[in-house]
Amino acid sequence: MRSRSRGRPGFGRGRRPRRRRAVLLALTLSAAGAACADSGTDPTPERYSLRVLDGDDQTGLVGSPLPRPLRVQVSELATGQPVPGAVVRWSHAGGSGAQLAEAAPATDAGGVAAVTLTLGLAEGEYRVAARVDGASRSAAFRAVAAAAPSLDPVGGPVSAGQELVLSGSGFLPDPLAHRVTFSGVRGAVLSVRPDGLTVQVPACLTTRTVSVVVRVEGRASNSIPVDVSAAGDPIELAPGEDLLISDTDLLDCRRLRLGPGEAYLIAVQNVGTGTAGTVDYVLLGLGPSGEPTVGSFAEHARRRPAAIAADRAAADRAVSDSAAWPGRASPHDLARRLEATGVVTPAQLRRSHGIGRGSGPVRAATGSAITGPPAVGDTAVFRVLTAGGTLEDVVGRLRLLTGRAEVYVDVDSPAPGFSDTDLGVIGSEFDAVVAPTVERAFGSISDLDANGRVALLFTPAVNRLSVRGSGTFAGGFFYAGDLLPQAGAQRGERLYVAVPDPAGAHSDAVDAGFLMAALPAVIAHEFQHLAHYNQRVLSAGADRTEALWLQEAMAQLAEDLVADALDAAGETERAALFRAGNLDRAQRFLAMASDVSLTATSGVGTLAERGAGWLFARYLYAHLGGDALVARITRSTRLGSETVVSATGEPWPRTYSDWSASLYLDDLVPDLPLRFGYPALDLRAALNGVNDGYLLQPETVGPETFVRSGDVRAASSDYFVLAPDGAGEIAITLGIEDGGAVAAGSPVQARLVRFR
Repeated sequence: MRSRSRGRPGFGRGRRPRRRRAVLLALTLSAAGAACADSGTDPTPERYSLRVLDGDDQTGLVGSPLPRPLRVQVSELATGQPVPGAVVRWSHAGGSGAQLAEAAPATDAGGVAAVTLTLGLAEGEYRVAARVDGASRSAAFRAVAAAAPSLDPVGGPVSAGQELVLSGSGFLPDPLAHRVTFSGVRGAVLSVRPDGLTVQVPACLTTRTVSVVVRVEGRASNSIPVDVSAAGDPIELAPGEDLLISDTDLLDCRRLRLGPGEAYLIAVQNVGTGTAGTVDYVLLGLGPSGEPTVGSFAEHARRRPAAIAADRAAADRAVSDSAAWPGRASPHDLARRLEATGVVTPAQLRRSHGIGRGSGPVRAATGSAITGPPAVGDTAVFRVLTAGGTLEDVVGRLRLLTGRAEVYVDVDSPAPGFSDTDLGVIGSEFDAVVAPTVERAFGSISDLDANGRVALLFTPAVNRLSVRGSGTFAGGFFYAGDLLPQAGAQRGERLYVAVPDPAGAHSDAVDAGFLMAALPAVIAHEFQHLAHYNQRVLSAGADRTEALWLQEAMAQLAEDLVADALDAAGETERAALFRAGNLDRAQRFLAMASDVSLTATSGVGTLAERGAGWLFARYLYAHLGGDALVARITRSTRLGSETVVSATGEPWPRTYSDWSASLYLDDLVPDLPLRFGYPALDLRAALNGVNDGYLLQPETVGPETFVRSGDVRAASSDYFVLAPDGAGEIAITLGIEDGGAVAAGSPVQARLVRFR
């Protein structure tokens, strides 16, 4: 029912207003903030109600948009249901020079319409009215425009950490609308009044004169000098000690005492694991002199050189190993992509084997048609994955039968191909070192044909998956689809490997000697994928394959573990062949480490990303459990970083942060804590660049005031070295431009480690 308006003639039910008073009359309504109107004509039939939803009673800076849009809701008067598609008319009702910008011409599905109000250049009150046909009452909004802030001089010195009253004008009622910086270091705003505000001086400031600026809704005040005296003792780090600057919402700033000859690593780390976007940061070091300026922030923002962007673009085009060291190229990556996108699903595989989750390694079903092992010279039909994701029939002839392998060669392979001696070396090494080493750490493979062997098919079908002249070469792959029934061929455990093609009939020319050096590591890598799939999907019952970055990290670790076994047996030259691919990819990563995410792969993963994965896996293996750890990772049904957390029992931010720091600190100086290095690997000795220098070279900053800014992707870091040339102090803080805080819950942190 529509209520009467007391004391207002012309608004009662059944009464008509006098036409000679055809003027707008407004009433302030109840808590809904609406008003009724009289146009001097018959009132509109009442169908809707209109109420203020949000945006009333705001204060903003002159000439600036209000912080929140003005929002109203239109509802059916009888039912209270929202009315979509209603046209709301917005108009100025007070104040000049303001501008209205509608988000949409009509209400949305929830009956809501919104408009943005940009205040005029005059201080004072502004009013806006909203109306809709079918409702006699309008909705009214009020806003106040204030001038940019201004600060009065401060008399006398202050101590770091104490409260400071700043007098002036242009302040808003909301303390959160203000940002106060002391030479770029943010102070906490405690309270606001019309002629001033109270702020806490940052406790980390050194003894010096700072420039105090207040920003209100993006507008900066004048700068005033304030003399600050340091309070309390600064942080002193011994060699190997570290500290963390993480929660910038709590104004986390540290005052550090520096001594001559000391040096500190500062790693700005994004410990998140997302796949999209980057997080901006500003790293500020405020020394005893020097003033960070707005120009300093702009100058250093997006500081990555163009060469890194070019390197990344080139790496994105190379889906696997370079021609300098062949390995898993397009077939391997295609197989991983098909498995990850559901072309081959874990559920399919379990159904095809008639098993449930947690049933143990897959074995041949009772009543198998297998009659016994094949004989050398026998042929078999294989269905081999093509670049288009289809399968082609290939006939392979059995050339070698070992305890763990059936070695087939495609009958259409180019002559002369591998000799029996070549295949004997590969088969012998597979039996003696590759298979036992991988299964010891990662678990057993499945055994669908109950013969305890894996079929190795050497075929030019793999060579054909390489793109001529691309600088990449297809070494081999494992495809989980082989564990499903396929028309015209028995399912089974198979690995596909390239063949010598010296004349380049199927791809860029490649000879037997080259492949004999490269393929053993490829076979170890793909055999690990076979074991991983069995343990994770067929045995543990995971509903999806592991995250690509962690799959690849574990497979590359398998190459490394085989190399370790060969080293232990005195086969150092053979061990070097298994390590070469990983070392090459790791060099690529270290050359552009700040622009590479460990977890957010580009497509199927670039060479540099694969290098990061191997270094991370090697670090986990050395520090957090060895074979037992990788077994837990392999059998986990979680995904990516969650797998690592469940297997290690350590928080992901700590694990990532320690590893990130170790990339620079490993073997840099003696006696650093073990977590900052690789116990069995000297990165500096193994991964020097072309100029015989370590490829990860942080920029040197300090000890005077410095500002560095940039953006960090998930699971990546920017590196700096703070190297004072004498005794002193410095305040270090992390935030965003103009002293702002990074978003609440941001994964960005700064890790400081004294290494000298």
